[in-house]
Amino acid sequence: MLGAIYEVDFLGVSCGFRPGCSPPQALDALAVGIMTRRVNWVLDAGIRAAGSSYLCVRESFTLHACAPGDTSRDRTVVCPRRRSGVAALAAAALSALSCAFLPAYRSVSSGRAPWPAEDLAASMDPWLLGDGFSDRLAVEVDWVEGCRPGPAAIEGLRAILVKYGPHGRPVEIALDDEIPRSLWDEPRPPGDRDPVARLVERFADVAAEPRDPDDRTERRYVLFAPASWATGHFGYSSSWPVKRGEEVVFVDGVVVFRQPHARFAWLWLSLDKMERMTLIHEFGHQLGLVRNQRHERTGRHRMHCTRLDCPMAHPTPRVIARNFLAGLFNVFMRDYCALCQEDIRRAQAAWRDRMARDPGYRAQRVAEREGRRRAVTLWSLHEQGRYEELLAAVEEARKRYGWNTYLRWLEIASLAGLGRTDEALERVRAAEAAGLSRAERARLASPLGDALIAAGRYDEAIALLESVGHVEDDELGASFALIHALEGAGRLEEALALVDGLLERGDPISFELEGMRRKQAMLLRRLGRLDDAEKAARRGLHSRKTRPGWLSSAAEILEARGRHEEARTLLREALRNAEKAFQGAETPVTRWRTGWTVAEVRARLGETDRARQAIAGAGPPPDDAKVFEVLWVEAPALAALGEWERLASLLRELPPRWRDRFDPCISPEVAPMRGDARYRDIFAHCPPPR
Repeated sequence: MLGAIYEVDFLGVSCGFRPGCSPPQALDALAVGIMTRRVNWVLDAGIRAAGSSYLCVRESFTLHACAPGDTSRDRTVVCPRRRSGVAALAAAALSALSCAFLPAYRSVSSGRAPWPAEDLAASMDPWLLGDGFSDRLAVEVDWVEGCRPGPAAIEGLRAILVKYGPHGRPVEIALDDEIPRSLWDEPRPPGDRDPVARLVERFADVAAEPRDPDDRTERRYVLFAPASWATGHFGYSSSWPVKRGEEVVFVDGVVVFRQPHARFAWLWLSLDKMERMTLIHEFGHQLGLVRNQRHERTGRHRMHCTRLDCPMAHPTPRVIARNFLAGLFNVFMRDYCALCQEDIRRAQAAWRDRMARDPGYRAQRVAEREGRRRAVTLWSLHEQGRYEELLAAVEEARKRYGWNTYLRWLEIASLAGLGRTDEALERVRAAEAAGLSRAERARLASPLGDALIAAGRYDEAIALLESVGHVEDDELGASFALIHALEGAGRLEEALALVDGLLERGDPISFELEGMRRKQAMLLRRLGRLDDAEKAARRGLHSRKTRPGWLSSAAEILEARGRHEEARTLLREALRNAEKAFQGAETPVTRWRTGWTVAEVRARLGETDRARQAIAGAGPPPDDAKVFEVLWVEAPALAALGEWERLASLLRELPPRWRDRFDPCISPEVAPMRGDARYRDIFAHCPPPR
């Protein structure tokens, strides 16, 4: 009776003693209210007991109050934390038991001496961790529709930033934009496999904030998105160059993907807590963890901790097994291990010592940052091929800010673009003499290697890249260029060995695994190892996820084996997929790409008239598409149709500096043209076929 009387006065968020309501719903309502309102104070309260005959919940809140006028905590999410003493003790005991049977991973360096504090200070970010570098930290959080972060993830990030940052520095975490799902799902242009950069460009307000010339305000960006282009990828840390007017600025931050976490969030397992663990892991990379080789893993999981109980560990089967029992009790890692914490303390002590000895140290670090920003702003001159202007601008920036890796890269790329390869090579050697790391030298050698490849000077490119590039380096651009050069030089066995090494590394952040596996299969086919090539193709066809990408390559391998009917069966399946994608195309770019794919498959099936009809219906390429992007899409179909004149016209439009993107010397599509005198000019720079 009382419920019927007072029901008209209750609000939608009133959950006390109402039919169909419960304490968990009240907590959810509280969390939503805090996340969607500007909060200056919160009443600290404890619910000692609430429930019914089937539910009893005990909650403790850790909330914060702000003084009047203090806006440092505005829009900072504060959330209730559920604690269960029995569950926590059981999880800790079972985790300790499992740890006894699972050894830590091997580290890069096995020495007993501590890693030099100077190296830690150079690798970590003082603007996030050091005293006297930043007076304020602002974090912007955006999310794609359906991926809104939970309160545990946001509060967990805040706790890490407060704990390890300078004492008393305000940390502001603003939940900002909900991005429509349609913008995430919209088709991507050729060569763009990750839509994150487009969303950062459009929605990252931190890039539009007035920049403090003294860098007293530090900004970071977080994006919660549906899923990565790399299967099973939980998130990553990055630095995106974003254009604002005539200036290019960096947006440093992390991405957390919802779908890989949702696969494991069953029953009582908290999706929010899983995402908190990933968010803390990726922000660890922003902090500069783990560069201490005493506990940095070897091989393909560099920059990850050897300790199995650390959020900075890579989620391998051994790490998952170590933390599995704790996870069953909904307990997930939320703070760094003792080794990572010690690294932070030693780096902070090194910064304090350096600033005490050298009052100009912070100004020096600010100049380094400014030089990096200036280098990114100059990138457009490189893209436009204005190398003389770029050289002059780099020299001016060097005098003002000193050398950094970005300015060195632009100088070497400009010299290479102007054909002054000997001078560019001298700059690479000077970088080695300056004490730059192997990975930095590999990064600097990449533009010179690309220029030598574009000129058809494969042997020289191999000699350069072999001196700096290795699959275990952080910078893999030199390894990719080396594979290209080895193919051009006809050294296919060595190219295959390098591809095998990259696949053994298996890093989904650096390259698309299935694309590299297809590369491996095609190299095996070119070497005549058709049995191995077919085995690789069968593995790709076996999975429903990877099968569509393998149909064309597998058909090519079967055709090389003389099994034409099996190849045609795969091509017909590829045609059905391509026509379905073409019919569902919603933008001109997608229609152009899928239309040319339909044309290629029909041409390979011998349906030349219908292939030409598909080309007519595909429409023109986008206005901003570069020539090499057009060749990526159109060359396979033109070659299958024997449209050599049209293909030759595109190749003659290809600027020499882009021949490393689409190399006519090694492209299988244009190989039949090399023996035709009409196209001799296109291949004049190519060495004799090997």
